[in-house]
Amino acid sequence: QFVELDLMVELSSDDAAEEFQANIKRVQDRLISDLHGRFDATAGEQGAMVDAMRVKRKVAAAVAAIIGRDAVEDVLIQNIRQRRI
Repeated sequence: QFVELDLMVELSSDDAAEEFQANIKRVQDRLISDLHGRFDATAGEQGAMVDAMRVKRKVAAAVAAIIGRDAVEDVLIQNIRQRRI
């Protein structure tokens, strides 16, 4: 299946935002590594959807692992596009 996410990570401070930007390549790598192949096994089946709350938790954990747990306020999913291939 093909899943594309548009999301925003809300950070706790300007310092956290600077840390995030300074480590953006590591954050991207961690997100891709943590999310690749980790969606529910039924997500690509007819009518099944990606579990948005699970994705939010995984994204928050991945970002927190790089810049610190206290830095992440919230993860906002703006769009999920999902297609069986």
